[in-house]
Amino acid sequence: MPPSGDVLRLALVSGRNLTDLAARSAAPAGTWLVGSHGAETGRVTSHGVDAADLHLSPEQDATLAALRAGMADAAAGRRGAWVQDKPSAAVLHTRLSPAPDAEAAVAAADAVASRLGLHAMHGKDVVEVAVVPTSKGIAVERLREETEEDTGLRTLLLYAGDDTTDEAAFAVLRPGDLGVKVGPGPTLAAHRVADADALAALLRTLADRLEH
Repeated sequence: MPPSGDVLRLALVSGRNLTDLAARSAAPAGTWLVGSHGAETGRVTSHGVDAADLHLSPEQDATLAALRAGMADAAAGRRGAWVQDKPSAAVLHTRLSPAPDAEAAVAAADAVASRLGLHAMHGKDVVEVAVVPTSKGIAVERLREETEEDTGLRTLLLYAGDDTTDEAAFAVLRPGDLGVKVGPGPTLAAHRVADADALAALLRTLADRLEH
């Protein structure tokens, strides 16, 4: 348990859509789930996930349709490239693509985003474009604000991640927060662990210290 008077909360912030995140994580009740880089939010309950409704304006709906069509064109004819549709975004996946096909598909996806006036988020072998402005950094700041409003306490964050899109979250951490980069690559995080197993060991150590 946290020290007396403090509140400990768990949140999973992911690029996956909320349904996929909930199914893969099997998180305990009380966990906040943030999917699609912040566009989808919910909380795990004993009966499932209590998800907030996502409403798009008619203009956003039209832009999303154009985005999905453009991203499909970007993947067409490029080996291994495919597009995932999300409630407010389209995602180009190129993990299975040879380098020339991946580069061409990514360039085409960036061009679609630029034409529609949208931001293209680049992760590991993915390009995600959303019609709702968001990022993991925006999501983390929102979680901090909501927690402080709910508890009346200053919130300190521990954020860990392995993707390039996690850098947006590391960028908004404040003095007293803890950022942990998982794996190799440049990062804004102040700390690094080698892999997911090392992160699990770190979390176990922190949990033990909180209990004592």
